[in-house]
Amino acid sequence: MLLFFFFFLRARPVVSVQTELNLDPQLINLEQKTCRLLNRNPRTCMQIHTELRYDGINLPPKLRLEVKWTLDALNNKTHRVFYMEAGNEISKTQTFTLVKGEAKSVRHQAYLKENIRDKLTPVGVSLEYKIVESQRRKKRELTPILNKYTSETKISTIQIQKDCGPDNICIPDLVLYVPRTSSQQIIGNRKNLEIQIKVENHKEDAFETQLFVTLPPDVTYVKIQDVKAKISVGCKAIDSGDVNVVVCDLGNPLKKKQKVSLTMKFSPKHVNGSNKFLDFQIQVNCSNKEENQDIHNNFHNVSIPVKAAADIIILGKSTPDQVIYNSSQGDEIRESYMYNNTIAKHGPSVEHLYEMRNKGDSDVSKSTLTIQWPSYDVKGNPLLELVGIPTIISGEGSCVVETTPHITQEKFELSNTRKKRETQEKFLYTLNCTGKWCSNITCTLGYLKRGDNILVQVRSKLWTSTLLKMEYLDKHQIVSKAKLVVTDIPYDLKWDPYDFPSATKELYTLVNPEKLVPKSRSIPIWVIAIAVAAGILLLFLLIVLLWWCGFFKRVKPEDMQELNGDTRQ
Repeated sequence: MLLFFFFFLRARPVVSVQTELNLDPQLINLEQKTCRLLNRNPRTCMQIHTELRYDGINLPPKLRLEVKWTLDALNNKTHRVFYMEAGNEISKTQTFTLVKGEAKSVRHQAYLKENIRDKLTPVGVSLEYKIVESQRRKKRELTPILNKYTSETKISTIQIQKDCGPDNICIPDLVLYVPRTSSQQIIGNRKNLEIQIKVENHKEDAFETQLFVTLPPDVTYVKIQDVKAKISVGCKAIDSGDVNVVVCDLGNPLKKKQKVSLTMKFSPKHVNGSNKFLDFQIQVNCSNKEENQDIHNNFHNVSIPVKAAADIIILGKSTPDQVIYNSSQGDEIRESYMYNNTIAKHGPSVEHLYEMRNKGDSDVSKSTLTIQWPSYDVKGNPLLELVGIPTIISGEGSCVVETTPHITQEKFELSNTRKKRETQEKFLYTLNCTGKWCSNITCTLGYLKRGDNILVQVRSKLWTSTLLKMEYLDKHQIVSKAKLVVTDIPYDLKWDPYDFPSATKELYTLVNPEKLVPKSRSIPIWVIAIAVAAGILLLFLLIVLLWWCGFFKRVKPEDMQELNGDTRQ
């Protein structure tokens, strides 16, 4: 038995849509603002002309299409064009009913934003469409479909007018110069670093011209100054985690033959010496490409050496600064020494206080202070005898004392250098540290930060009996000499001793022999004045007392005789 089957196949009608999308003007001049917004502000605008039609076999006489226009379709970063009536949106969707064989025309107006950056990418408008299916189609009626061999999207573009010649294509040549930079960075110095940068464009306009400065670690951007440019220049720091970059806008466009000069300042307050150089990477570029042979001068590397340096000084004072002793006892002391070969006990206390101060920028981790102390005179007699080990009363460190012959090549001498005084000119002798009897004090000092100080106190007793015995009967000054040397720094750098010069200081104690004879002391004037006032007051009180007792009313002898004669009669 033979069976026959018949199949009736129906195909959906295919719709071919023809579209035209035209933009006006063909070249956008941003300087021409012929349209107005709702607030009446002028603005550059463009016209969008769209024409739609459809045809095909077995199609209904009318067809509904949904059409969507998207502005600036080629720019995915920022949108430069908007529809005012659509709430400043970049897209618009409308539904139209088309009649078969007839064209449907639609006109729109779009506006360009102010101060757009991207002037190279063409302004593109895309058009998309799709069929809107009817909800009231007949049973077994086939709905039409779009032709798969034609695109459902159409894009039209227009260029932004540029000063780039007939082809409207700009080829720039940016040149980067760095004429001046800071010579070095001293650790601890908070003065801003400076880099002077110049950029020139030798060829056609350079759009979205930007300067990029990659900063080294521990350096932060502060500001720009001394800007010389015909356009507004602005810079900002961008922290992207491990890398800090300063980005400057140098013009959009930076026109042909234009120049930009600026000085960029950076703060180095966090520089700690972990790197020997501060490396800055500087680059300039734009959105339109340069020719390959012109790119090499768009880069520049700046290396600023990092150094450590300190300005250490020694200050000090003698307490007291002058010792006065009674030289009239000299004969008695010399006679005692001649017969007993002994010297009386020491005299007043003398203290020398040394202050080591770091006035420089960098810290010092270790330094050595040496003091030559005149403990004895040339014959070994006590002069300034140390009282204990010198102490560090502020700061870190320790001291040791060593008294050894021939420590220094200096010889004991009485310096007869003549010095002037305010009232008269006399010889002033100096007692220096002797080569045979010099006490050498060595202090190892600890960490000395910028602005900090360390105090070393040296206490002693002055043997005035030695001065009297040796007949030092003129004024003398006893001198101690100190020297400070830096021996280590807390930075991983190769340091130059010339950046840490040594410091020296001499402290003088004036010894003044005077024949102290008791002198009459004058009575102060105020004592005399009080005594006179007290005497006058006492006299006044005495007069008042006598008057009250009737002393001034007693009978005189003449009155008594007259009284007696009257009685006899």
